[in-house]
Amino acid sequence: MDPHTRSPPVTFRGLIAALRLCPHLHTLQVLIDAVDIDIDPKAESFQHTSLQTLDISSSPVADAEAVAGIIFSTFPRVEKVSKLDGSNLPQVW
Repeated sequence: MDPHTRSPPVTFRGLIAALRLCPHLHTLQVLIDAVDIDIDPKAESFQHTSLQTLDISSSPVADAEAVAGIIFSTFPRVEKVSKLDGSNLPQVW
């Protein structure tokens, strides 16, 4: 991806809305706004049960515990979450 032509990041609320239309998606790479979290995983009841791999690219993460909680509760079958660090080497959660 060219950093100068990136699309704006998707919010968790926007991601969940889009995934409602893709119930069989198993792998996704997307730039997520993981700083301004716009959902409460305890109040949201949506679960996407076919997503297994989530690559959040170089999304900055302000609260890793909150993001992990959202991923765990919303995507229960995700086996791997990867993200690029500043050196463009993947970090696997």
